[in-house]
Amino acid sequence: CMIGFAYIEKGGFYKAEASLKKALEIDSNFADAGVHKALAELYRSRGLVEDAEREARLYKSKSNTVKVTDASNLKQIGLGIFMYMNDHNGELPDNLAALIKEEYISSISVFRSPASDKDVSIEMLEQNKGDYVYFGKGRSEAFFSGGDLPFAVTRLDIFPGNFVNILFSDGHVEACKDYHDNPVLMNLLGKERE
Repeated sequence: CMIGFAYIEKGGFYKAEASLKKALEIDSNFADAGVHKALAELYRSRGLVEDAEREARLYKSKSNTVKVTDASNLKQIGLGIFMYMNDHNGELPDNLAALIKEEYISSISVFRSPASDKDVSIEMLEQNKGDYVYFGKGRSEAFFSGGDLPFAVTRLDIFPGNFVNILFSDGHVEACKDYHDNPVLMNLLGKERE
């Protein structure tokens, strides 16, 4: 996106458009929604209203798709946690890496948010430094009884603003527009940072 804006500042509309479209060609399945946003702004600056509206719709669509895929990853992580607990007398895994190591989840890609720009490794999951922050270490199923406590949450710096997806202890996932509005989550995040 920044390449495109550099060309705009120099007056190179077509160069900016070409560089942004090239970014979409590189990875059309999970192209950065920001590329569509940049194209929308580029077209809007030139008065190309229909093109700007199309790109704005694509931006919104990509944004929503990424959030839904992120929620789906958390749902799969939740299923892995429940299978682990079932096999370990209600104990939760110490970290999310245990779900891969003990084959409750077969692909590490489940632990990478589609909104993230970094790879995830077993080592990162062991240290709770992946794309999802896990709260089960050292806790048992009894701690989470009732279903209203978070098991895991999307790492806070992945989505713009204060948006996160939250995996609750009953297995459901909720989109949270502002994680500051969830005092239980804020409390767990505070303890997790210590």
